Amino acid sequence: MSLEKEEKIMKLITNFKKRTYEILEVADSKDTTSRICDLVLLTLIVVNVLFSILETVEELSLAYYQVFSFVEEISMIVFSLEYVLRIWTITLRSEFKKPFIGRLKYSFTFLSIVDLVAIAPYYLPMIIDVDLRFVRVLRLTRVFRLLKLERYTNSLEIIGEAIRVKKSEISITFFLLSLTILISASILYVLEASVQPEKFTSIPYSIWWSVSAITSVGYGDVYPITPLGRLFGSITALCGVGLIALPVAIFTSGFNEVLQKNTKIKCPHCNNEINVEK
Repeated sequence: MSLEKEEKIMKLITNFKKRTYEILEVADSKDTTSRICDLVLLTLIVVNVLFSILETVEELSLAYYQVFSFVEEISMIVFSLEYVLRIWTITLRSEFKKPFIGRLKYSFTFLSIVDLVAIAPYYLPMIIDVDLRFVRVLRLTRVFRLLKLERYTNSLEIIGEAIRVKKSEISITFFLLSLTILISASILYVLEASVQPEKFTSIPYSIWWSVSAITSVGYGDVYPITPLGRLFGSITALCGVGLIALPVAIFTSGFNEVLQKNTKIKCPHCNNEINVEK
C-alpha cells in the first residue's frame, strides 16, 4: 500500500473518530445528528429506569416479560456501543490524549464508571456463575442508569460545586453531629442498660436510638424509660433539630452562591448572554 493511500485511510479514521466524539458529546444546537443521538440515549435511559421499576411488579413482569427483555437487549447493545466508542474517542480531549494512560484515566472518572455500572449487571452473570438472587439484585442496579443523565444536565455539577464551596463548614457540622450522636448514645447506654439490657445492649446499639432521636424519625422500637433517660432523650432530640438544620442551611447558602456565580447577563454590545463570575 502506498504512503498516500495510508495517509488517506488515517485521515478518514481520524475524521470518523472526531465526528463520533462530536455526536456522543452533548449536542451543539446546530448539530442535528448529535441532538438525535442525545434524544435516543435520553429516551433509553428514562425507559430503562421506568421498566426496571415496573418489572418488580410480578403481574407486569409475567405479562410483559418479552417486552422488558427486548428493551433490555436493545439498551445493552446501545449502551455497550456508547461505552466502547467513548473510550475510543476520549483521546481527542487534551487531558486524555495519551492512548493507554489517557483511556485508563478516563475509565476511572465518575461518568465512565456510571456508564460501566449501567452495562455491568447484564454481562457479569455471563462471565461468572452467580446465585439467581444476586442476579436479581444486580438487575435492580439498572436504576443507576438514571445517573447517565448527568451528561445532559449540570445539576450534579452545581451540587458538587456547592459542597466544595462550603466543605469546611459542612465538615465541622458533620463532626459536631457525629460527636453528639456518640456522646448521647454513650450516656443513654449508661442510664438505660441496667433497666433495658435487651435494647441498650451496647454503645453501638445505642447509636441507633441516638440517630433516630436526633433526626426526629423516632421509630419507637428503642426508647428511654427512666426519668433521667427521658430527660436526656428530650435534650438530645431538641439539639438534633438545630444540628440537622445547620448543614442544610450551609448547603443552601453554598448552592445560592454557585447559582449567583454562574448568573447570565446580556452583553450591551451584542445582546448575547454571557457568564459573569462574582
